[in-house]
Amino acid sequence: MSCFYISLSFLSIGQTANVYNLTYKANGGIGNDVSQVGVIFDSTTLLNNSFTRTGYEFDGWNTKADGSGNNYMAGSVLATTETILYANWKELSYVVTLQHGKSDISVDLEPVLYSGKVTLNAPSTFTYEGYTLIGWAFDENEAVKFKVGEKYDLTELLLNHTTKKANLVGVWKADTLSISFIDTSNSKEICDPLKTNYDEKYSSLDISII
Repeated sequence: MSCFYISLSFLSIGQTANVYNLTYKANGGIGNDVSQVGVIFDSTTLLNNSFTRTGYEFDGWNTKADGSGNNYMAGSVLATTETILYANWKELSYVVTLQHGKSDISVDLEPVLYSGKVTLNAPSTFTYEGYTLIGWAFDENEAVKFKVGEKYDLTELLLNHTTKKANLVGVWKADTLSISFIDTSNSKEICDPLKTNYDEKYSSLDISII
């Protein structure tokens, strides 16, 4: 029987990596496109984010503008041959705090997304004898800017969009009172009722007896 021996040789084949340019887009944020030149697949580190977007925080780079593609964090190694990466944004939640305005009581409403809406109902603890809560303002000395029970875009309630918090102060109006003057001997009114506000002060009263 004859035997045949086959000698196999394995050669190392050098491959040249493809080099290309990568573009980063703000994708709803603020800032011009950023180019990264000389990008190499599986070797290049992705750039940090330089874009900004009010009400959102940066959440990596994505191969699709709608966030449905592959996501890569800044500083990670490039593992895609895509030539465009889009900033991926996460919407922030904000807390609206209602301050009583006549006391130290305050109530935090449920967190709401930056693009959401807030209904400014009066908390049950917001009472003040002789006064009615008529609205909300940014400062206790301001007139009503927002009505009680109405719904508003969160962005309308923010003086500072970077703190993730909105503060509103209750605006109160003194109740109108009707004061009657009664003759205790016969339980009859001795003059027409006096219309006045709860916070009105008198040093003396001029009344016309009936």
